[in-house]
Amino acid sequence: MVNFIIAAMAAFVLYDSGHTFPGLLAVLVAIVAFGSWGVMFRYDPRIRMKQLKRLRSTMLSEGRPPEEISRLDTYIKTSGQAGTPSVPRWLALVNYTSFIGGFILLIWGVMSIVR
Repeated sequence: MVNFIIAAMAAFVLYDSGHTFPGLLAVLVAIVAFGSWGVMFRYDPRIRMKQLKRLRSTMLSEGRPPEEISRLDTYIKTSGQAGTPSVPRWLALVNYTSFIGGFILLIWGVMSIVR
């Protein structure tokens, strides 16, 4: 989320200083940063555990057999952090690149205002 805020600030500063193309580039970087943050949010282990517990309550309300519920309980107990997939490398690279790009564009925008 920090990379989105930095890129949005860069877009505002650059567009306000009269640099249209870099300002639009910063808007594009902000969109990419927000999208990569949204996709990375899916890999949060706390969210995954909430989803599994919600699945358990749904199974109970549907009246599923106790064997299925106990199998899910065992999965929930043993999965923890190990059951959550890690963020793919390409996604981390997109997130990192959007941060660096937004930071460079923000510095450019601040330097153009200072001059």
